[in-house]
Amino acid sequence: MTAAVVLRESKPAPGLRRLRRWRDMGGVAALISRSFPRGVDRGGRRMLAEMSALGRAGILGWLVAPLVVPSTAYSEGFVWEEAGSIIGNASLTEVEGCPGRFVLANVAVDPDYRRRGIGRALVEASMDLARKRGATLLLLQVEPDNRPAVHLYEAQGFQTLTKRTLWAFHPLPTASAPGWALETRPRLPTEWNEHWALAQRLHPEGLVWPHPLHPSIFRGAGGLGPFGVGGTAHWVWPAEGRPRGWVTARRTGERGGWRLVLLLEPEAHGRAERPLLRRALAELERRARRVVVELPAGVADSELTGQGFVAERTLAWMARDWRAAPHP
Repeated sequence: MTAAVVLRESKPAPGLRRLRRWRDMGGVAALISRSFPRGVDRGGRRMLAEMSALGRAGILGWLVAPLVVPSTAYSEGFVWEEAGSIIGNASLTEVEGCPGRFVLANVAVDPDYRRRGIGRALVEASMDLARKRGATLLLLQVEPDNRPAVHLYEAQGFQTLTKRTLWAFHPLPTASAPGWALETRPRLPTEWNEHWALAQRLHPEGLVWPHPLHPSIFRGAGGLGPFGVGGTAHWVWPAEGRPRGWVTARRTGERGGWRLVLLLEPEAHGRAERPLLRRALAELERRARRVVVELPAGVADSELTGQGFVAERTLAWMARDWRAAPHP
């Protein structure tokens, strides 16, 4: 009997219970820290540190947590508890502004308790809760070479949408010649429809996790302003004729953080990456503390490396789509 059925009958599986939103904070942070040997990303590390500190603060931490830790960190979910310790977790969050679109995150089981069906029970319970909350699409990210996790999700009807690598810029000792000055130009306001159409054709699954693809990323001229004012700017390649490559710079939530969105027509690969990246990096040079770009895994690796980007992680985006026909 699956966890979902058990929940509907109000007889929870041994050890499985609903996440107590703030009181479980310290235990969940400790579990995630020891369950992911490769670590978590920068934002995740900061959040785990805050959660751990607030968890140690006891009741005061529970009271302060809603003011410090984003509400999306633990909206809902489940934990598995053994002998008073949290040894399994799955968090469920609805994507802000996207009714019916949910994210399953922080699915973790203590290494000493794996291969006992705990992970499956947590995932099934979370899926059941998502459906009760009106979910039509449930998304998650997983390392592609984590085969046990991928097999678990596939068994629950999840399908891989894409695999994407996040690259972070690290300045090279010697700057390359600024060829972008002649090869690229700012995008014209009238060209945004073509930009948007290319994004729809290449990446219908979306570009910025976990949000759906939306024209607001591309609409309007954008601009950085003389003092870093403005949160979006677009440039195109080539400078003459119809654009074949596009790069957008967008602010992130991190202080001094910027994300580049690179889109290329097939015939532009191998030619447009360098001038577009150099243009964006040069424009952001005095504004950015951290610049990242995320592309499909294996795309433009040599071009990115040559411009000083270092691969930080590769994740598969998976989805359980209840809008589609049921799986056999």
